[in-house]
Order: sequence, then C-alpha cells, then structure tokens
Amino acid sequence: MKIELKRIQYYSRQSEETNAFNADLYIDGKKVGEASNYGHGDPVSYGSSTEEGRKAIKEAEQYCLSLPKEEYTIGGNTHTYEMNLESYIGRIIDDFVNEKELQKFRNRVDKLCIDGIVVGKPDKNVIAAYRYKITILQILCKPKGEETIIEELKTKIMSLLKDGNIVLNKNIPEHILKAAGLVKGQYLDLKALKMQNVKNPKQKGGKSL
Repeated sequence: MKIELKRIQYYSRQSEETNAFNADLYIDGKKVGEASNYGHGDPVSYGSSTEEGRKAIKEAEQYCLSLPKEEYTIGGNTHTYEMNLESYIGRIIDDFVNEKELQKFRNRVDKLCIDGIVVGKPDKNVIAAYRYKITILQILCKPKGEETIIEELKTKIMSLLKDGNIVLNKNIPEHILKAAGLVKGQYLDLKALKMQNVKNPKQKGGKSL
C-alpha cells in the first residue's frame, strides 16, 4: 500500500511542539481525504468526507498497524513505538520538513560560495567563510587569479580543515585545491555528488516513506 501526502502546506511559525501543516491524503494514487496538525503538540488529524475515502483510510490504518515497530533515541536511550497511520503521516511530514531545511542550508552555502571560500561540514554547518569583494569566478578570470585562491587556501583555510570540516565550494576547480595542498576528503567530491543525484533524483508529486 502506498500512502502519500500531496499539496503539503507547512507553517514554520505555527510549529511549536509539532510540525504545523495541512495536506491532501492519497492512498494507492487516489485522494481519499486530508491530514493536518496545528503545531501545538496535538496528534496528527486526518479524515475524509466520503464513505469511499473513510473505507480506504480504515484499510490504511490496518496496514500501518502491521508494520514493524519504529525506534527513536532521546538522551542516549532507545525507545520503540507501534506504527499507526498517525505516526506514518507524521514521519512523512518530518522528512518533508528536514528536506526543506536541508535545501535552505544548501542554498545558503551556495550563496556564500559565490564570493567566498566556505568551510564546514557538508549538509550540517558552516564554521568559516572567507569573503571577497568580487566573485570567485571574477577572481579566477584575472591573470593571477588562481595564485590568489591558492594562497588564501594555504594561509587562511588549510588550518581549519579538521574534525570533518572541508571546503564546501563547488566553484573552485579541483586542480587549484590540489595545488594548495588539499587532498581528497578536504573538499567536496563533485563526481560523487553527481552520481548521488543521478541515483536519488528529486521526488516529484506526493511525499511518501
């Protein structure tokens, strides 16, 4: 059985103890009802205005009860809980919000990289951004542009590349990074990223687990 949410509207300002949202609920490719949460710690609510939709939701409830227990960790302690349709929908929303926040972070990093050398952990944080008054591309187009970037990498950036922190730029050619003394693992592997995007294309349509 395929359970999906489509037309998801997420409300970050209303999200306090839980994620505030509303969405259309689809089961096996057909809209059967709606799902929502006000964001104040209440459980996810869902329902249908038609008999057919209510029947499909009942079947989805039974299906979710047959799924394996889920685990989560709080304070180093692992807990388990029974899966049900409410939890299933909640997980879809959690994944949706996490993906949204991840994309926001990536966009921020890409913006910083336009005119700076950025250091941090991929998809986690930024610890430093050495900014220029012009873009990296403009610097590289200058006669001694590559030498400028190499020198900055050696003197300002190299010492920061520890504890999992790497250069996050996609707009600095690999030969420049290597010329500065960086080795694989200290900068983004663009070939690996490209392969990952091919294997995991962006999901179109509804969101499901």
